[in-house]
Amino acid sequence: MNVKKWGLYGGVAAVLVLAIGLYYFQPWNRTDILSAEAVSESVILQYPGKIEENKLQGDEYHLRLVTKTGGEYRLTVDAETGSIQTIEQISEAEVNTPVPQSREAIKKAVLADTPGELKYLELISDSSGENYYKAEVQTVDQIVELQLDPYSGEVLSRSEVQPQKPDSGSEQPGESEEPIRLISEQDAIDIALAEVKGEFEDIELRARESDIPYYLVEIEDVSGEEMIVQVLAITGTVKSVMPEDVFDNNDDDQDDENE
Repeated sequence: MNVKKWGLYGGVAAVLVLAIGLYYFQPWNRTDILSAEAVSESVILQYPGKIEENKLQGDEYHLRLVTKTGGEYRLTVDAETGSIQTIEQISEAEVNTPVPQSREAIKKAVLADTPGELKYLELISDSSGENYYKAEVQTVDQIVELQLDPYSGEVLSRSEVQPQKPDSGSEQPGESEEPIRLISEQDAIDIALAEVKGEFEDIELRARESDIPYYLVEIEDVSGEEMIVQVLAITGTVKSVMPEDVFDNNDDDQDDENE
């Protein structure tokens, strides 16, 4: 008799547990779980990028997203509704620092825009911190001044300067001044290499608007040290030879004095 009674009690308890479970969980009202593909598509619509990882854990999807800008994030998404529950940044997007084009590339851009003889090319920093290349080209009948973007090589401005004609009333025939002619870049390089044995690296014309323009020729000598040779652009005379770091320090001091 006791066995039957305990069996009855057990059956009643099982029914109660089942009823309570059905009451709380109500499977007839439970929404179907979204697929991983549907969740990924929903996330990408909000955060363009690429889903690198997508795992279902319980009633949530755990995703790892890499955005188009390079940022990396972890997200948890409700498996039934597809709503984003949490988002955490793992790594920041990489910042691409623009790299200026080489002087040789800028030189080609200048001569492609204005064929002629390149007289001057220097990287300039203005008062606002913006950089640009300034160039002068001697064409058949005029001097052309250009400003170029150092990163793209795009010509930002271009102005034509007609050579000044002498005043016929103030000068006697045969007394007109000859225009100052500068030695070519190649001549300056040859002079510098005769002074410092090594490999040519770069050349720059400075002080174009002064009375004494000069070339700065960078050479890596046979010992591997970077040297700067200053060659006067009119006479071809070597004015100075010094290591690059010493020259840079002197150049910075000179800039400070001029400010």
